[in-house]
Amino acid sequence: MLMLALAAVCSARKLNQLYTAQGELLWDGARSAGTWTALPPGVHVALQSNVSLASVQGIMEYLITHAVPFRGRAGPHALSALKRSKAAAPPRDVAYMRITGNGVTLRKKGNGQDAEAARVEEFVKLVRREPPVSDKVTAHSYQTMYGALLTPATRSAVHKFLEIGLGCHMSYGAGASVRIWAELMPQAERWEAEFDEVCVEHTRDKLVGINVVTGDQGNRTTLAGWIAKTGGSFDMIVDDGGHYNHQLMMSYTMLWPHLNPGGIYVMEDVHVGRSARFATPYGGPSDAPADFLQSIAARLLGDASPVEKGRTPPPEDVEWILCQAQACAFGKRRTLR
Repeated sequence: MLMLALAAVCSARKLNQLYTAQGELLWDGARSAGTWTALPPGVHVALQSNVSLASVQGIMEYLITHAVPFRGRAGPHALSALKRSKAAAPPRDVAYMRITGNGVTLRKKGNGQDAEAARVEEFVKLVRREPPVSDKVTAHSYQTMYGALLTPATRSAVHKFLEIGLGCHMSYGAGASVRIWAELMPQAERWEAEFDEVCVEHTRDKLVGINVVTGDQGNRTTLAGWIAKTGGSFDMIVDDGGHYNHQLMMSYTMLWPHLNPGGIYVMEDVHVGRSARFATPYGGPSDAPADFLQSIAARLLGDASPVEKGRTPPPEDVEWILCQAQACAFGKRRTLR
Protein backbone atom coordinates (compact mmCIF):
# COMPACT_ATOMS: atom_id res chain seq x y z
CA MET A 1 0.00 0.00 0.00
CA LEU A 2 2.84 2.40 0.84
CA MET A 3 4.52 1.70 -2.50
CA LEU A 4 1.28 2.40 -4.35
CA ALA A 5 0.84 5.68 -2.49
CA LEU A 6 4.40 6.73 -3.32
CA ALA A 7 3.86 5.84 -6.99
CA ALA A 8 0.75 8.02 -7.09
CA VAL A 9 2.61 10.95 -5.58
CA CYS A 10 5.49 10.57 -8.04
CA SER A 11 3.05 10.37 -10.95
CA ALA A 12 1.31 13.57 -9.85
CA ARG A 13 4.65 15.32 -9.41
CA LYS A 14 5.74 14.36 -12.90
CA LEU A 15 2.51 15.73 -14.34
CA ASN A 16 3.21 19.06 -12.62
CA GLN A 17 6.76 19.28 -13.86
CA LEU A 18 7.69 21.01 -17.10
CA TYR A 19 11.21 21.03 -18.51
CA THR A 20 12.68 23.21 -21.25
CA ALA A 21 14.10 21.76 -24.44
CA GLN A 22 17.53 22.26 -22.82
CA GLY A 23 16.53 20.09 -19.85
CA GLU A 24 16.10 22.87 -17.27
CA LEU A 25 13.24 22.65 -14.78
CA LEU A 26 10.75 25.23 -15.98
CA TRP A 27 7.84 24.72 -13.60
CA ASP A 28 6.72 22.21 -10.99
CA GLY A 29 3.43 23.72 -9.86
CA ALA A 30 5.05 26.21 -7.48
CA ARG A 31 6.46 29.69 -8.04
CA SER A 32 9.51 28.83 -5.95
CA ALA A 33 10.89 26.20 -8.32
CA GLY A 34 11.98 26.34 -11.95
CA THR A 35 12.92 29.17 -14.27
CA TRP A 36 9.45 30.21 -15.49
CA THR A 37 8.79 32.92 -12.89
CA ALA A 38 12.07 34.68 -13.65
CA LEU A 39 11.49 34.75 -17.40
CA PRO A 40 10.61 38.11 -19.00
CA PRO A 41 7.06 38.71 -20.26
CA GLY A 42 6.22 37.70 -23.80
CA VAL A 43 8.95 35.09 -24.07
CA HIS A 44 8.54 31.79 -25.94
CA VAL A 45 9.74 28.60 -24.27
CA ALA A 46 10.09 25.25 -26.05
CA LEU A 47 9.30 22.30 -23.80
CA GLN A 48 11.28 19.10 -23.58
CA SER A 49 10.38 16.72 -26.41
CA ASN A 50 9.21 14.00 -24.03
CA VAL A 51 6.67 16.20 -22.23
CA SER A 52 3.76 13.99 -21.28
CA LEU A 53 0.53 14.15 -23.25
CA ALA A 54 -1.35 14.34 -19.94
CA SER A 55 0.56 17.53 -19.05
CA VAL A 56 -0.12 19.07 -22.46
CA GLN A 57 -3.83 18.24 -22.34
CA GLY A 58 -4.06 19.44 -18.75
CA ILE A 59 -2.61 22.82 -19.74
CA MET A 60 -4.97 22.99 -22.72
CA GLU A 61 -7.92 22.26 -20.44
CA TYR A 62 -6.78 24.97 -18.06
CA LEU A 63 -6.47 27.51 -20.86
CA ILE A 64 -9.74 26.61 -22.57
CA THR A 65 -12.07 26.32 -19.61
CA HIS A 66 -10.43 27.38 -16.35
CA ALA A 67 -8.08 30.30 -17.02
CA VAL A 68 -11.28 32.36 -17.32
CA PRO A 69 -13.96 30.01 -15.95
CA PHE A 70 -17.34 29.64 -17.63
CA ARG A 71 -20.44 30.65 -15.73
CA GLY A 72 -23.44 28.47 -15.10
CA ARG A 73 -24.15 24.87 -14.17
CA ALA A 74 -21.46 22.37 -15.08
CA GLY A 75 -22.15 19.98 -17.92
CA PRO A 76 -21.04 16.39 -18.65
CA HIS A 77 -17.43 15.62 -17.74
CA ALA A 78 -16.80 19.13 -16.41
CA LEU A 79 -15.67 17.77 -13.04
CA SER A 80 -13.19 15.31 -14.53
CA ALA A 81 -11.89 18.07 -16.82
CA LEU A 82 -11.35 20.31 -13.80
CA LYS A 83 -9.42 17.55 -12.05
CA ARG A 84 -7.11 17.17 -15.07
CA SER A 85 -6.54 20.89 -15.17
CA LYS A 86 -5.71 21.05 -11.46
CA ALA A 87 -3.41 18.04 -11.71
CA ALA A 88 -1.38 19.74 -14.45
CA ALA A 89 -1.12 22.90 -12.28
CA PRO A 90 0.29 25.10 -15.07
CA PRO A 91 1.54 28.65 -14.50
CA ARG A 92 -1.36 31.10 -14.39
CA ASP A 93 0.45 33.49 -16.72
CA VAL A 94 0.64 31.29 -19.83
CA ALA A 95 -0.58 33.37 -22.77
CA TYR A 96 -0.96 30.38 -25.07
CA MET A 97 0.31 26.93 -25.94
CA ARG A 98 1.30 25.95 -29.48
CA ILE A 99 1.71 22.31 -30.48
CA THR A 100 3.18 20.88 -33.68
CA GLY A 101 4.55 17.52 -34.65
CA ASN A 102 7.96 18.87 -33.64
CA GLY A 103 7.08 19.88 -30.09
CA VAL A 104 5.30 22.18 -27.67
CA THR A 105 5.91 25.88 -27.03
CA LEU A 106 4.51 28.16 -24.33
CA ARG A 107 4.35 31.94 -24.49
CA LYS A 108 4.35 33.91 -21.28
CA LYS A 109 1.79 36.66 -20.74
CA GLY A 110 2.85 40.27 -20.75
CA ASN A 111 4.06 42.98 -23.06
CA GLY A 112 6.93 41.46 -24.95
CA GLN A 113 9.25 43.39 -27.22
CA ASP A 114 8.81 41.38 -30.41
CA ALA A 115 6.75 41.74 -33.58
CA GLU A 116 4.04 39.51 -32.13
CA ALA A 117 3.49 41.90 -29.22
CA ALA A 118 3.21 44.76 -31.69
CA ARG A 119 0.56 42.86 -33.66
CA VAL A 120 -1.41 42.25 -30.46
CA GLU A 121 -1.39 45.96 -29.69
CA GLU A 122 -2.37 46.86 -33.26
CA PHE A 123 -5.28 44.40 -33.17
CA VAL A 124 -6.65 45.96 -29.99
CA LYS A 125 -6.34 49.48 -31.41
CA LEU A 126 -8.08 48.41 -34.61
CA VAL A 127 -11.00 46.82 -32.78
CA ARG A 128 -11.43 49.74 -30.37
CA ARG A 129 -11.01 52.50 -32.94
CA GLU A 130 -14.72 52.94 -33.59
CA PRO A 131 -17.99 51.46 -32.36
CA PRO A 132 -19.36 48.90 -32.17
CA VAL A 133 -16.42 47.36 -30.32
CA SER A 134 -16.24 43.58 -30.61
CA ASP A 135 -16.07 41.52 -27.44
CA LYS A 136 -13.00 39.83 -28.91
CA VAL A 137 -10.94 42.33 -26.90
CA THR A 138 -13.39 43.28 -24.13
CA ALA A 139 -15.04 40.18 -22.67
CA HIS A 140 -12.22 38.08 -24.18
CA SER A 141 -8.56 38.57 -25.01
CA TYR A 142 -8.47 37.10 -28.50
CA GLN A 143 -5.89 39.66 -29.55
CA THR A 144 -3.43 37.15 -28.05
CA MET A 145 -4.35 34.46 -30.58
CA TYR A 146 -4.77 36.78 -33.55
CA GLY A 147 -1.55 38.60 -32.75
CA ALA A 148 0.28 35.29 -32.85
CA LEU A 149 -1.40 34.06 -36.04
CA LEU A 150 -1.98 37.04 -38.29
CA THR A 151 1.48 37.90 -39.49
CA PRO A 152 1.70 40.04 -42.65
CA ALA A 153 2.53 36.93 -44.68
CA THR A 154 -0.44 35.00 -43.27
CA ARG A 155 -2.85 37.87 -43.87
CA SER A 156 -1.75 38.28 -47.47
CA ALA A 157 -2.23 34.53 -48.04
CA VAL A 158 -5.92 34.67 -47.06
CA HIS A 159 -7.79 35.00 -50.33
CA LYS A 160 -11.12 33.68 -49.09
CA PHE A 161 -12.45 34.14 -45.56
CA LEU A 162 -15.53 32.91 -43.69
CA GLU A 163 -16.77 34.03 -40.29
CA ILE A 164 -19.71 32.31 -38.63
CA GLY A 165 -21.65 34.73 -36.44
CA LEU A 166 -22.51 38.30 -37.32
CA GLY A 167 -23.19 39.14 -33.68
CA CYS A 168 -26.88 39.79 -34.13
CA HIS A 169 -27.71 39.15 -30.50
CA MET A 170 -24.80 41.02 -28.95
CA SER A 171 -25.70 44.00 -26.78
CA TYR A 172 -23.44 46.32 -28.78
CA GLY A 173 -25.02 45.42 -32.13
CA ALA A 174 -24.31 43.27 -35.15
CA GLY A 175 -21.35 43.46 -37.47
CA ALA A 176 -18.65 44.57 -35.05
CA SER A 177 -16.06 42.18 -36.46
CA VAL A 178 -16.84 42.82 -40.15
CA ARG A 179 -14.69 45.95 -40.15
CA ILE A 180 -11.83 44.11 -38.44
CA TRP A 181 -11.48 41.50 -41.17
CA ALA A 182 -12.00 44.03 -43.94
CA GLU A 183 -9.03 46.07 -42.69
CA LEU A 184 -6.78 43.13 -41.88
CA MET A 185 -7.47 41.25 -45.12
CA PRO A 186 -8.78 43.73 -47.69
CA GLN A 187 -7.75 41.49 -50.58
CA ALA A 188 -9.85 38.55 -49.39
CA GLU A 189 -13.24 37.47 -50.67
CA ARG A 190 -15.16 37.70 -47.39
CA TRP A 191 -18.21 35.72 -46.30
CA GLU A 192 -20.35 36.05 -43.20
CA ALA A 193 -22.70 33.31 -41.98
CA GLU A 194 -25.57 34.20 -39.66
CA PHE A 195 -28.59 32.40 -38.19
CA ASP A 196 -30.89 35.47 -38.02
CA GLU A 197 -32.00 36.46 -41.53
CA VAL A 198 -33.99 39.47 -40.30
CA CYS A 199 -30.91 40.82 -38.55
CA VAL A 200 -28.90 40.41 -41.74
CA GLU A 201 -31.39 42.58 -43.62
CA HIS A 202 -31.18 45.25 -40.91
CA THR A 203 -27.37 45.18 -41.08
CA ARG A 204 -26.98 45.57 -44.85
CA ASP A 205 -25.32 48.97 -44.47
CA LYS A 206 -22.39 47.28 -42.68
CA LEU A 207 -22.17 44.45 -45.20
CA VAL A 208 -21.16 46.36 -48.31
CA GLY A 209 -18.77 44.14 -50.24
CA ILE A 210 -19.52 41.18 -47.93
CA ASN A 211 -21.18 37.97 -49.07
CA VAL A 212 -23.71 36.42 -46.68
CA VAL A 213 -25.21 32.99 -46.07
CA THR A 214 -27.86 32.29 -43.45
CA GLY A 215 -29.21 29.39 -41.42
CA ASP A 216 -28.32 27.10 -38.52
CA GLN A 217 -24.69 26.09 -38.46
CA GLY A 218 -25.62 22.92 -36.61
CA ASN A 219 -27.71 21.67 -39.51
CA ARG A 220 -25.92 19.46 -42.04
CA THR A 221 -28.24 20.46 -44.91
CA THR A 222 -27.75 24.16 -44.16
CA LEU A 223 -23.98 23.75 -44.15
CA ALA A 224 -24.09 21.86 -47.44
CA GLY A 225 -26.00 24.83 -48.86
CA TRP A 226 -23.36 27.23 -47.57
CA ILE A 227 -20.62 25.20 -49.21
CA ALA A 228 -22.50 25.11 -52.51
CA LYS A 229 -23.19 28.86 -52.49
CA THR A 230 -19.71 29.95 -51.40
CA GLY A 231 -17.82 27.38 -53.44
CA GLY A 232 -15.74 26.44 -50.40
CA SER A 233 -11.95 26.72 -50.79
CA PHE A 234 -11.48 28.95 -47.75
CA ASP A 235 -8.10 30.04 -46.42
CA MET A 236 -9.45 31.00 -43.00
CA ILE A 237 -12.61 30.12 -41.08
CA VAL A 238 -13.59 31.76 -37.78
CA ASP A 239 -16.41 30.13 -35.81
CA ASP A 240 -17.88 32.79 -33.52
CA GLY A 241 -21.43 31.56 -33.99
CA GLY A 242 -23.93 29.69 -31.85
CA HIS A 243 -21.44 28.07 -29.43
CA TYR A 244 -23.58 24.99 -28.75
CA ASN A 245 -21.34 21.95 -28.88
CA HIS A 246 -23.21 20.29 -31.72
CA GLN A 247 -23.03 23.51 -33.76
CA LEU A 248 -19.27 23.86 -33.43
CA MET A 249 -18.62 20.22 -34.15
CA MET A 250 -21.03 19.95 -37.09
CA SER A 251 -19.58 23.12 -38.62
CA TYR A 252 -16.06 21.76 -38.27
CA THR A 253 -17.04 18.36 -39.69
CA MET A 254 -18.59 19.89 -42.80
CA LEU A 255 -16.24 22.84 -43.38
CA TRP A 256 -12.78 21.43 -42.62
CA PRO A 257 -12.64 19.52 -45.93
CA HIS A 258 -13.25 22.86 -47.67
CA LEU A 259 -10.35 24.62 -45.94
CA ASN A 260 -7.36 24.96 -48.26
CA PRO A 261 -3.97 23.42 -47.39
CA GLY A 262 -2.16 25.86 -45.12
CA GLY A 263 -5.50 27.29 -43.99
CA ILE A 264 -6.51 28.29 -40.46
CA TYR A 265 -9.62 27.17 -38.55
CA VAL A 266 -10.55 29.15 -35.41
CA MET A 267 -12.98 28.16 -32.67
CA GLU A 268 -13.86 31.02 -30.33
CA ASP A 269 -15.66 30.80 -26.98
CA VAL A 270 -15.09 27.07 -26.61
CA HIS A 271 -15.04 27.39 -22.81
CA VAL A 272 -18.85 27.33 -22.65
CA GLY A 273 -18.84 23.77 -23.97
CA ARG A 274 -18.25 22.48 -20.42
CA SER A 275 -21.49 24.09 -19.21
CA ALA A 276 -24.82 22.26 -19.09
CA ARG A 277 -26.47 24.91 -21.25
CA PHE A 278 -24.21 24.39 -24.26
CA ALA A 279 -23.45 20.67 -23.88
CA THR A 280 -25.95 19.51 -26.47
CA PRO A 281 -25.32 16.14 -28.13
CA TYR A 282 -23.61 15.59 -31.43
CA GLY A 283 -22.74 11.95 -31.89
CA GLY A 284 -22.83 11.67 -28.09
CA PRO A 285 -23.16 14.15 -25.19
CA SER A 286 -19.45 13.89 -24.34
CA ASP A 287 -18.29 15.53 -27.57
CA ALA A 288 -17.26 18.90 -26.16
CA PRO A 289 -14.97 21.02 -28.35
CA ALA A 290 -12.36 21.01 -25.56
CA ASP A 291 -12.10 17.22 -25.83
CA PHE A 292 -11.85 17.40 -29.61
CA LEU A 293 -9.12 20.04 -29.44
CA GLN A 294 -7.14 17.96 -26.98
CA SER A 295 -7.41 15.01 -29.36
CA ILE A 296 -5.68 17.17 -31.98
CA ALA A 297 -2.78 17.61 -29.56
CA ALA A 298 -2.67 13.85 -29.09
CA ARG A 299 -2.46 13.26 -32.84
CA LEU A 300 0.29 15.85 -33.28
CA LEU A 301 2.32 14.33 -30.46
CA GLY A 302 2.09 10.87 -31.95
CA ASP A 303 -0.52 9.28 -29.69
CA ALA A 304 -2.22 6.48 -31.62
CA SER A 305 -4.94 5.68 -29.07
CA PRO A 306 -8.37 5.19 -30.65
CA VAL A 307 -10.84 8.03 -30.28
CA GLU A 308 -13.57 7.32 -27.75
CA LYS A 309 -16.94 6.29 -29.13
CA GLY A 310 -19.21 9.26 -29.76
CA ARG A 311 -16.41 11.78 -30.20
CA THR A 312 -15.24 13.49 -33.35
CA PRO A 313 -11.82 12.24 -34.51
CA PRO A 314 -9.06 14.80 -35.03
CA PRO A 315 -8.19 15.64 -38.64
CA GLU A 316 -5.45 13.55 -40.16
CA ASP A 317 -4.07 16.56 -42.05
CA VAL A 318 -3.70 18.94 -39.10
CA GLU A 319 -0.28 20.61 -38.79
CA TRP A 320 -0.49 22.64 -35.58
CA ILE A 321 -2.82 23.90 -32.87
CA LEU A 322 -2.64 27.03 -30.72
CA CYS A 323 -4.81 27.49 -27.62
CA GLN A 324 -5.25 30.52 -25.40
CA ALA A 325 -7.90 31.31 -22.79
CA GLN A 326 -11.32 30.32 -24.20
CA ALA A 327 -10.27 29.79 -27.83
CA CYS A 328 -8.11 27.67 -30.12
CA ALA A 329 -6.95 27.80 -33.73
CA PHE A 330 -5.53 24.94 -35.76
CA GLY A 331 -4.01 24.71 -39.21
CA LYS A 332 -4.22 22.35 -42.14
CA ARG A 333 -1.04 20.75 -43.42
CA ARG A 334 0.30 22.45 -46.55
CA THR A 335 1.35 19.32 -48.39
CA LEU A 336 0.23 15.71 -48.45
CA ARG A 337 2.53 13.17 -46.83
